[in-house]
Amino acid sequence: MNRLPLCALLPVLCATFGLSACTPASSPAAVAHTGEAARVDAAVAAPSPARVAPTPAEFLDHLDTRKPVPLLPAMASHQKASMRDHLLAVQEMVAGLAVDDWKGVEAAARRIGYSDKMADMCERMGAAAEGFTPAALRFHHSADDIAAAAHKHDRKKVAAALAATLATCTACHAAYKQRVVDSGTFARLTRGDGAAPEGAAPGSGPGHP
Repeated sequence: MNRLPLCALLPVLCATFGLSACTPASSPAAVAHTGEAARVDAAVAAPSPARVAPTPAEFLDHLDTRKPVPLLPAMASHQKASMRDHLLAVQEMVAGLAVDDWKGVEAAARRIGYSDKMADMCERMGAAAEGFTPAALRFHHSADDIAAAAHKHDRKKVAAALAATLATCTACHAAYKQRVVDSGTFARLTRGDGAAPEGAAPGSGPGHP
């Protein structure tokens, strides 16, 4: 009769009699290997440190590559209100031109034309943005040409001057965007010891006129 080797009989006996001692003992090396594998698995499964996602406004500001015009919140609000009035003045000019209301066209143009007060405001608004103030002043001077043509009842020159004024508007809006900053940042930038921020600066937030 063929005899089975002891190593083959041992599992059978263990299963028959329920002997847990038949389970091969883990060597210290095996235990160490198992522990190391568990640590590796845990490291792989663990999520990497979460990156702080930008807010929608910050992401939009990142996509908008125009030059920032740093402004305090009150200044930014005042600038937007002024620009809405500029647009209203243009609407009044077009409406007046359609019915030969030359006085109405001239009055609307004068409202957005050059004045010392307007120049002072443009200087303040562009204090931390190179090139912004000259662009703003070109807009106001161009509106004076509309008023002069309207005073002479010259339809063709009014239309041409209005087109030139609108060209200064679109050029400026294509080049610049608002950047709302805190008072400390604005003071630093207007002292000339810091450049206007191209990215989001501490204590700042995006705005888009």
